[in-house]
Amino acid sequence: MMKNKAVFYLLSAATFASVFSVTSTPVATSKAYASESVTNEQIPSAEVSVDGALRPIVFVPGTGGVQFNGSSNSYNYDETQVWVDRWYGTYIDDDELLYHLQLQPDGRTLLNSAAGTYVHRGNISAYQDHLQGIREVGDQPIYEKFITDLQAKGYVAGRTLFGVAYDWRLRYSDHFAMMKSRIDYALSQSGSDKVYLIGHSQGTQIIKHFLEMNPTYQGKVAGAVFVGAPNLGAAKAVRASSSTLGGYDMDAYYFGLGISPMTGYEISKNSPSLYMMSPPLKGESELQRTTAYAGTVIEKEVWIDGWGSVTKETYLAPSRTPEAAHTLAKTYQYNNALESEADSAYVTWDSQAAVPVPFHSIIGTGASTEVSYAVVKTHSFWNGDYTDIEYRYADGDGTVPAYSSNPSFTHSTNITATYITDTSGDGIHVDMLDPGSNTAIYALPHIMNFINGKGAYAPTASSLVSDEQKADAQAPQAMDERGVSKDSKAALKNMTRDALSFVTQQLDGEYVISVTDKKTGNQDKFTITVTEKGGAVIQREGDATDALGYANLLNSDKGEASLLGIQIVVDSAKDYDIELISGKADAEFSRKLYQTSTNEGEKTKRKFLEPLKVKKGEKLKVNVNKGESTFELEGKKVNERVKPE
Repeated sequence: MMKNKAVFYLLSAATFASVFSVTSTPVATSKAYASESVTNEQIPSAEVSVDGALRPIVFVPGTGGVQFNGSSNSYNYDETQVWVDRWYGTYIDDDELLYHLQLQPDGRTLLNSAAGTYVHRGNISAYQDHLQGIREVGDQPIYEKFITDLQAKGYVAGRTLFGVAYDWRLRYSDHFAMMKSRIDYALSQSGSDKVYLIGHSQGTQIIKHFLEMNPTYQGKVAGAVFVGAPNLGAAKAVRASSSTLGGYDMDAYYFGLGISPMTGYEISKNSPSLYMMSPPLKGESELQRTTAYAGTVIEKEVWIDGWGSVTKETYLAPSRTPEAAHTLAKTYQYNNALESEADSAYVTWDSQAAVPVPFHSIIGTGASTEVSYAVVKTHSFWNGDYTDIEYRYADGDGTVPAYSSNPSFTHSTNITATYITDTSGDGIHVDMLDPGSNTAIYALPHIMNFINGKGAYAPTASSLVSDEQKADAQAPQAMDERGVSKDSKAALKNMTRDALSFVTQQLDGEYVISVTDKKTGNQDKFTITVTEKGGAVIQREGDATDALGYANLLNSDKGEASLLGIQIVVDSAKDYDIELISGKADAEFSRKLYQTSTNEGEKTKRKFLEPLKVKKGEKLKVNVNKGESTFELEGKKVNERVKPE
């Protein structure tokens, strides 16, 4: 298998930039370092229940992570196996997939009733664990290592280890009855008092919304782990359901399987789960707040003269509100009824009380991840009129954007998180559960430590680790700074936060930002650099304040030049002095102010300030006092008492 296994994740492609989000739920970020290898012997054993037996695990895989079978027909040469089935062991037959997997517009009924497509769960009498159709999907061992390693730690299939083999095309709510059945069966077979739920990609959302909508089952769950959770959707889901945006080939080219993007589109366009994984309204809001992009879909028009020069460029949708962005994205998707249904579902989910079950999010970062598409309508003197699609990227696991996986959006009253960094840049959305030889990105150690109540897993140095890896593991990582220290967890309730955003095209510099709480005198320092591999790294010194620091690379709507985005977030009720020094080069910064409140009904406020050039070694000072910011450059006031509106 090739490294990127996103082939089977049509909606695990529920696919951004570093993000801070304030909700009414506290987030305690556990430090996790992705640079050390771990052996199976280093993975802790599991917590035991009151009677000494292992508390059972119920695993909910991602989209595409369950095998489908179907009736024997001219397409299905293996008689039953449909997803995934290589024709003569070489490639997948597009016609076979379309015959078996297409749904009618209602999102429930097979387009071809004779296909007889069904979820493969094995012989029910012999395989009540439901793992047979999950361990290997066709001939692809997506979750084989993960399940085998759990068994090596004492879990027994059908007694303490179970799967939820579901139809990943359907609505989340279609699987709630199965979730109840799996949990109850796991408790009866194990004799335990509670279960642990582990979800991957779409599976995380099924778990989250199941617990929201079924509070009587919350008491049966000891905890839930989310790996690669698309809490706020993913741009790839929009592309998959749009013929204009090109459809989605499920990344099948990594295997030479031959699935065309339009085959993916035909399967996706009437799949309700895909619309539920498209960015909702609050997903568009976070995309705008944390990147340079105006929305998941952007439209612009370009005129090119006979010399090949661009004479005019204009954006067709001048409104930059999240509502406008959400509406525009929906116009590019196929099924309007399923779009509306997904919007209504989000309203219902958001109205539920936060879940009192402990949640632990495992978030992949460091890989370029699709977040936005620019539909470019070009008028060329020589080539006439044509339309191109430009892809825009931000930070994530290669499939799910980091902002979408933000643990603040898991809707729990007890949240912890681990960040795993992709050092290759190829994407680790699937690899976190199927890491091959790169065990540094393996999610299982973090899962076991959560079960054991120990937070994130930080393996000790061993002979398997190089000196360079040890140094990396001991250094603060960019994604460690996305949560809130334990001392300030309670501060996230009923509070307002101010965010200062600086964006520059100068990528060669080193930027040092100090944050001082004026009342206590406590200070933290953030150092931001850009690596040779094209990633933004932020290192934090100290944990004396509740300030948060983020850094990420992004692209401008107006071109392909990379930009460095830096954001500092503080408590609006306090008084801070913030100092920025451009250490290695002159830099011009675009500046934005944000204010976000957890109080019900209050919307995010924004303020755009004029660009400001900071020369090498100069100090830009910002006093943030109860929501008002005053900027001074080398002692000269630039802006006084400005605030978001």
